[in-house]
Amino acid sequence: MNESPLDVARRYTQGLDYPASKEQVIDALERNRAPHDVVEIVRSKHHPRFAIASDLLMLLYSEASLPRGAPGEQDWARPVR
Repeated sequence: MNESPLDVARRYTQGLDYPASKEQVIDALERNRAPHDVVEIVRSKHHPRFAIASDLLMLLYSEASLPRGAPGEQDWARPVR
């Protein structure tokens, strides 16, 4: 998938109110049919609560900042060309 972390957060967290627990974020991602790798990123991180939307963005951007081809890089995190 060629979506930025901002696009992912906007598209797949519709209906989510902050502050939100990790479980609420995962539920919103799954309900909005987020890619499995995005859900797994949130699930795998120790981040029990998201006070505001930018908390989720920071988590997603930290994954997107991996160098291309790095272990653990997700397809959705690759820049659009």
